[in-house]
Amino acid sequence: MRRRAYLHELSPISCTGEPLETVVSAERDPEQQLRDKETREGLEAAVRALPESYRAVLLLRRFEELSTTEAAALLEISEGCAKTRLRRAQALLRSRLQVAPAPSG
Repeated sequence: MRRRAYLHELSPISCTGEPLETVVSAERDPEQQLRDKETREGLEAAVRALPESYRAVLLLRRFEELSTTEAAALLEISEGCAKTRLRRAQALLRSRLQVAPAPSG
């Protein structure tokens, strides 16, 4: 039950954008601010779209800054499983966030 309660608490954090607020700078021009906002929203959507088991490990390791050991203990999984899920989450994010190259010429 503790695990479910903690994961439930993580979901709103990932949706509010709080950990990602540093992406936007108030000193940027309006066009850059809009691009930053779109980037942040795209990243948040990609994180929300991850399977729960991958998203939980990613949020604990990258945004909550827990160690692999701490994240694994909290999720009641082995450290190896936590590492694997983190790598898979990162790979899924990379594939979903890849920007198509600009047309040349």
